[in-house]
Amino acid sequence: MKSILRGISLFYGVQFLLVSVGLVIYCSFSQQPFGEDVSTTVPDHTLLMITLGALPQAGLGLLLIWFGMTPEVKRNCLRTIKNVIHWLATH
Repeated sequence: MKSILRGISLFYGVQFLLVSVGLVIYCSFSQQPFGEDVSTTVPDHTLLMITLGALPQAGLGLLLIWFGMTPEVKRNCLRTIKNVIHWLATH
């Protein structure tokens, strides 16, 4: 049962992460991502959409991916992050 829940968590976590990345790419490169009749109350709709739409979804995706990892993978991931931070601090 635990492996099924981990698989579901990984699946939806990756899906949320990819959707948020796709939203950011679309909003960044599209000439008019929200159509032609956008009101002028918010100066930058792209920034608003990325902030309100993509960031929470990416955070939830990363959290679900973290919950789907086994303890060994989590340990290796944290060790790698620690080594990268140490390397960046020394160079």
